[in-house]
Amino acid sequence: MPAHYRNETPEAISRRGIIGLVCVVVFCVAAYFGIRFLWDLAQARSSKPSAELQRAAITSEDVAKPSSYNWGGYEQSDHEVVTSLLLTVDDVNAESGQLKALQILALDLTERSATLVNLPAGMWVAGDEGRSTSADALYASSGVSTTAGSRVTARVAAALHQGFDHVLVMNEGVWDKFYQLASKDNAWVTEAGALLSELKCDMNANSLLEFATQAHNSGITGLTTTDAAYTEWMDAWGITYPWVQPIPLSEQLHVRYPAG
Repeated sequence: MPAHYRNETPEAISRRGIIGLVCVVVFCVAAYFGIRFLWDLAQARSSKPSAELQRAAITSEDVAKPSSYNWGGYEQSDHEVVTSLLLTVDDVNAESGQLKALQILALDLTERSATLVNLPAGMWVAGDEGRSTSADALYASSGVSTTAGSRVTARVAAALHQGFDHVLVMNEGVWDKFYQLASKDNAWVTEAGALLSELKCDMNANSLLEFATQAHNSGITGLTTTDAAYTEWMDAWGITYPWVQPIPLSEQLHVRYPAG
């Protein structure tokens, strides 16, 4: 029997070759990005939170002792509010550093609102051996960022009678990056993981992404920024510090309101 041959034109052969080449390229690109994504995801998930800052956040409510303070007719809000202490520093990886800014981020999950309150970095906090000091001086004298951040958190919580759900010690500019992350409709855990190289906090990448999602759902794009009310207070050694008033602050954070 005579042999049968496929009679294909050069154009058909060329077209089939191009299609095959495109498929190979698409497969290689997809494989590359798939492997890279899985690697980034594994790296992000392996990031560990600071144990010191975790303890500082967990114990801040006990240190704050809000029930021991006279709130002058203000009562506890029934809103679900997530409060975070933000410490902006010159270098989170330095052996010692400088506190550049001190803020509290309050996410009112009930009202779906977000408020950023600026505290004076030089605000009064209790020092060692019954003396007074400032938050920035305490940070500068306390060593690495996680240790310094945990010490400042405890003293600020006690001074304000306000506990914190989270503590973040970050380089300058990181807040803007977090704001951008939290403003997205869909953020990736790898993006949160990348931020962890520039900050120390009580969260890993997954928890930071959940926190960013909370901020997004609270309407962080409509963030209200305000300054904490304070008065100048002189200690027994004649040194004057800004003393942040707990009652107005608690209202700014949506955690307390005037009774009635």
